[in-house]
Amino acid sequence: MENCNQYEYESTLTPNAVKQDCGESIVMVVDSLDSVSDPQPNFIYIVGGESYIYVDGEFILFGNECYSIDDLADGSEPSGDITITVTTVHANAFRDKNNISGLSLPNAVEVKENAFNAQTYMQSFSAPNLQVIGASAFPWFRVPFINLPAVTSIGGGAFSNCSSSNEILLGANIDTIGENAFRNFASAGSVNSMRVRIIGTPTSMGANIFNTTKQGDIYVPWADGAVANAPWGATGATIHYNTVFDEDGNVISSD
Repeated sequence: MENCNQYEYESTLTPNAVKQDCGESIVMVVDSLDSVSDPQPNFIYIVGGESYIYVDGEFILFGNECYSIDDLADGSEPSGDITITVTTVHANAFRDKNNISGLSLPNAVEVKENAFNAQTYMQSFSAPNLQVIGASAFPWFRVPFINLPAVTSIGGGAFSNCSSSNEILLGANIDTIGENAFRNFASAGSVNSMRVRIIGTPTSMGANIFNTTKQGDIYVPWADGAVANAPWGATGATIHYNTVFDEDGNVISSD
């Protein structure tokens, strides 16, 4: 496996324009995946600036990790610290590919359901522009601090069973947090208390967001009763209402 620079194509490229890149792999620009009549496992298909490969009878999102023909043939998977430069990571794209230890999503604005399900070795995570997170997108993470400054919507179970994680920071634009989004959070033997800071005021928070997460502190800017379903499943947590944050999300004061 070898890393490649992010693909940049001029709009003048015609459909099916082919160039060599990524070692022996072939890069093909197409109008849509439906236009590919005979997909090949050693091709990388570019559609609207996003990369796909053909595996087990279906197209999956490829990101900017490049594999040679031999790598694809022997079933190699992404591992270690990786960077994925696409704006949308599609459903199931990296599901069960659990050798990833560090993940950077510098451009992603949406990660769809189950995209990184079962990443049991993930220990570092960066997604500064991520806005929409699908259901069960990141369960089983081991990242200590989950920082989502641009997030607007978090689907059900998105970060469930992240038992080794203990801190969450959600930015000012958060609007919706689904049921069980952080279920079983901070519950590992060495991590038994969580710290949650929510800078914005959601219009909807599920009743069981923190289900089975019993201890810790949740800092929110709204008054008691302003957002329904408190304590959102964290029955043993302390809710700090009317919290004032600085520009970096640090707590200045709270009730």
